[in-house]
Amino acid sequence: MALVCISVLIFFCAAKVEAGAPVLGKDPLPAAHLFEEHSEALAHWASRGIRGAVLINIDAHDDMRLVPKVKIEKLRRIYREKEWDLMSDARSGSKASLYHIGNFIFAAARLGIVDRVYWVIPFPYFAESNPENALREFLRGYAFPEEDIRTFRLEDGRFRGRFQGVPLIICDAGALPDVTSPLILSVDVDFFPPFARAAGMDLSAAVYSVFGELFQKEYRIQDAFVSYSVYGGYLSPLHRWVGDLCVEVMEQPELLQGPLPKSFELQQLADRLYEEDRAEALLETAVAGLDRFPGDPCLKLYAAFASFGIGDTAQAYHYAKRACLEAPGYCPGLADIGQCLIDQGRVEESLPFFETAYSLQPEMNYRLKNLADALEAAGRHREALRYHEIHEARNGAFPAAFRIGGIHLGLEEEDKANHAFWRGIAAVEKDTYIEVRCSKDASALRKAAVFFEERGMVETSALLKRHPFLRDVFPSGGSELELGE
Repeated sequence: MALVCISVLIFFCAAKVEAGAPVLGKDPLPAAHLFEEHSEALAHWASRGIRGAVLINIDAHDDMRLVPKVKIEKLRRIYREKEWDLMSDARSGSKASLYHIGNFIFAAARLGIVDRVYWVIPFPYFAESNPENALREFLRGYAFPEEDIRTFRLEDGRFRGRFQGVPLIICDAGALPDVTSPLILSVDVDFFPPFARAAGMDLSAAVYSVFGELFQKEYRIQDAFVSYSVYGGYLSPLHRWVGDLCVEVMEQPELLQGPLPKSFELQQLADRLYEEDRAEALLETAVAGLDRFPGDPCLKLYAAFASFGIGDTAQAYHYAKRACLEAPGYCPGLADIGQCLIDQGRVEESLPFFETAYSLQPEMNYRLKNLADALEAAGRHREALRYHEIHEARNGAFPAAFRIGGIHLGLEEEDKANHAFWRGIAAVEKDTYIEVRCSKDASALRKAAVFFEERGMVETSALLKRHPFLRDVFPSGGSELELGE
C-alpha cells in the first residue's frame, strides 16, 4: 500500500509539473532567455536539470557537429560534478575547448539532456520539385557524413533521420511537429534574414509569421531562449533588434494580434531603408527615432551606417561608438564599418573602428581575421601577426596557424614558421570539420605543403593534400579552384 501511495504521489507531482508548463502563445514566458552565443544553452540546460528533452531548434545551422569522445567524457565528468561554471568556460573554439557553437546540441544529446531534435530551417528546400534530393545535398553542404545522410527519409513533409544515433527531424515553419510533452524552444536569430528573403517579407513580418505558426501548436514550454549569434559572424549587429522582438512576442503573445510596437516599427523602417541603400532617408529616420528613443543603440548603429553611406566617416565613427558604449552587443558594428573601409582599400582609416571595438569589448573576436588579412595585404606583417595570433588563441589553430607560418616564412623566420605549421597540422589531424573559405588561407596551406616537402617530410605534406576537405586547395589536375577572398 505504501509503495502504491508513493507511486501515485510521484505521478501526480509529475503531472502537476507538466500541467504547470506555460503554453506558448497563450501564457507569457517571462523567463525567456537571451543569449549572445547559441552554445551558452548547454550549461544553462545542464544547470536547470533538464533531461531527455525534445528540442525544437529554429536555426539556419544544425549545431550538431561531432564532438570527439574524449571531450564528451570530460564533459560528462563536469556534468556529474555539477560544475556549471566550468562547463560554461569550456565553451569556445580554441584548442582547450570541449564544445562550441557548431556542436553544442550534439554534446547535449550525448549527455542525455536532449533526446530528440526538430531542426526548423529557413530555406525553401521542401518546396522544390524533388525535395528529398535537395535536402540530401543540403546536408552534404553542412558536412553530414554519408552514412548519416542515408538514414533520412521524407515523411509527412519532414525529413527524418539520425545524426550519429541522435534522432533528427528537419522541417520548415509550415510543418511544425505536434508535441504534447513540455519541450525546449530554441530560436537563433540568424534564421530570420534568409527566411525573410525566401518569403519576400520584412524581418518583422517574418517573426510574426513564424511565431504565428508556433502559437497554433500550443506547445508547453519547459525552457525557451533566443540567441543573437552576432559574435560568431552569423547575424549582422544591425539585426539584433529581431532577437529582442522574438523575446517580446514570447513574453507578450498578444503583440501578435496588433501592430508592431513603435520602437520596432522604427527599426524595421530603418532596416528597409538600409536594404534599399537610401542613406539620406535612413539617416533622417534614425536621427528622428533617436529623439524619441535616445538610448536605442540599434538606431545609433543604423545612423552610423547611413553616415558612412553619405561619405561622413567621422560621423559614422561617432554613432557607431555611441552604439557600442550603449550596449556591448553593438560593438561589432564598429568592426563592420571598418570592414567596409577595408573593402574600399582604406586600411588606415579602418583602424580606429577596429581598435575602438576591441578596446571597448576586449573578448570580441568579430572580424579579427579580416583585419589581420587586410594588414597582411598592406605589408604590415607584424601587426597582422598580432591579430592572427589572437584569432588562433580564441578559435583554434585552423587556419590561423598556417597564416602565421606563412608570414614568418616571408620574414625569413624559419623556426617560427615550422612551429606554426606544425600547430596547423595537429589541428588538421584532430578536427573533424575544416573549411577553407578564402584564397589567402589556401595559399598558406600550399606554402606549408611545399615547406614540408623541401625538408623531406613528404608524408606530412601528403596529409594535407589527401585531406577530403582540402581537395580544392590541392587539385589533382587542371587549374586551381578560384576561392573567394
